[in-house]
Amino acid sequence: MKNGKLFVIAAPSGAGKTTVTNEVIKRLSPEINISKVRTTTTRAPRPGEVNGVDYDFISIQEFEKREKEGYFLETTKYSGQLYGSPNSILEDLNLGKSFIIVTDLPGVHELKKVAHFACFLWITAPSINELKNRLIKRENNEKNHVEKRLKLAQEEMKYAQKPRLFDYNVINDVFDKTVTEIMNLIKKELTN
Repeated sequence: MKNGKLFVIAAPSGAGKTTVTNEVIKRLSPEINISKVRTTTTRAPRPGEVNGVDYDFISIQEFEKREKEGYFLETTKYSGQLYGSPNSILEDLNLGKSFIIVTDLPGVHELKKVAHFACFLWITAPSINELKNRLIKRENNEKNHVEKRLKLAQEEMKYAQKPRLFDYNVINDVFDKTVTEIMNLIKKELTN
């Protein structure tokens, strides 16, 4: 049996990484045995997010307990909240299942240490103005929160251009085009 492959998709906040990833997985299934890694986080759910489906929402104390027990493959702190991916995916990769981890730039750095074999994809918005518009829609016009995330996104976008950090860079300008492009990249990587 062929091993599965781990894909890491990162993007600045508001670039659409979660929405794009969910659609990619929906369209690839059942042809390809791939699923999104359900991240554990200490942040509160956003409207419409479901515990145990979108994320595992837990307390800081529970997160720290799991971290000490070796539950996580990697952990990061973003915007004051903790995030982690479960270690159990490594066994599933050996059984032929493929995964996508959706993360941020600090998560990429952690995953490069423990999962250097993964395929790393960076998604960005076509412009800073477009990113700002997306953040405003998502953050319910909380100007202070939007400005903080936008500043961080600008720093991340500069840093993400470093050579060899990502295997692929994708601009999320037209949703269907972006989804198709990422699907094609995943299929290509799975046949190599």
